[in-house]
Amino acid sequence: MRILIIQETDWIHRGPHNQHHLFERLSLDPRNEITVLDYDMDQREAASRFLVPRFETRDVHRVMKDSQIRIVRSPRFKHRLLSRPSALFFDAFTLLGLIKKHRPHAIVNYAMSNGFLGLLYAKLFGIRFIFHYIDNLHELVPHPVFTIIARYITRIALRNADRVLIHNQVHRDFLKREGVPDDRIEILRTGITPSDWNPDPRVVAGIENRLGIQASDFVIFFMGFLYDFAGLQEIIDRYNDDVKAGRISLKFIILGDGGIYEQLKQHVKALGADWVLMIGRVPYFDVPAYLALADLGLLPFKLNKITKECAPIKIYEHMALKKPTLAVKLPGIYSDIGEGNGVIFMKDQQALIEEIGHLAGQKSMLEKIGMQGYEFVQQNLIWKTIVAKLARVLRGNL
Repeated sequence: MRILIIQETDWIHRGPHNQHHLFERLSLDPRNEITVLDYDMDQREAASRFLVPRFETRDVHRVMKDSQIRIVRSPRFKHRLLSRPSALFFDAFTLLGLIKKHRPHAIVNYAMSNGFLGLLYAKLFGIRFIFHYIDNLHELVPHPVFTIIARYITRIALRNADRVLIHNQVHRDFLKREGVPDDRIEILRTGITPSDWNPDPRVVAGIENRLGIQASDFVIFFMGFLYDFAGLQEIIDRYNDDVKAGRISLKFIILGDGGIYEQLKQHVKALGADWVLMIGRVPYFDVPAYLALADLGLLPFKLNKITKECAPIKIYEHMALKKPTLAVKLPGIYSDIGEGNGVIFMKDQQALIEEIGHLAGQKSMLEKIGMQGYEFVQQNLIWKTIVAKLARVLRGNL
């Protein structure tokens, strides 16, 4: 089966997200040929010339070391204001060339702008078009006028897709309001492979020693993109005086970069908050060793238009290592997990921040909650089953 994936974010450096897990696993089957058209949204590619040339590679493995995925980027102008429009212009030709050369059986869309191009080509060439709806995409567009345009474009793509894949019932309700027929919507949950989250104890001990973590410390853990609405600075500000005064023995591991990373580093330095351990980005294969040090995983996102429907995979990664999660009660996550399954839900970000202090002396209770999460993923969220379902959807009538 030949699959063409379209996204307008960086496949190589952002995430890993759901699509990395799904399609790198699918690529392990030699009968599948998978191509990704992405965009260097952070403009990491250095280029001395005005035009950044077309880029193609197979040497990227985000979650599976033996994965076989072709990644293609269109040419674009280097100038900041021209970069995205020019990439979209060249995407029209790149997509056409990929379709003619590889004859995909299905196009899987994660984008708005070049995703709309994908829809047009899918209808023109009779290719199955699958929209995997994982984010409220139009809300990520910064300007209100462009947000309206983006929502309109997304709505057209959703209504005309052969299938729309979603995470949870909250997504289904939204799509039905957008006019997507219910019989075209299919829930494809996020997954996990618990055996992948079994780090070498010697590696864990080495990191623990290097970071100066003691048995008496209560270790909280956040990983992912450092959004300004994630509440990280608020947590640091709330507990910094308590840690310095010896009222609480706390360590805060922050794994990831982007967003407010540099600003937060400077803030931590100015406070002298050496209990905050800003690791930065590490390879995905190294994440379990850091997570193993945690007593409590955090999902402290403030409820807003972007987060209300999200279902971050990081919660299930916490569960795979038997780590409890303290999370704001975001509708998308809550509808997917519910009570008693390894997550302590709080009504809002402020309540979550206060709860950290209350939980600091309850490690035994948290271990039991972590085991509930582990049992939940074992019963409901194994990647092998989810990838098999995706393959059936992609094949359609093949």
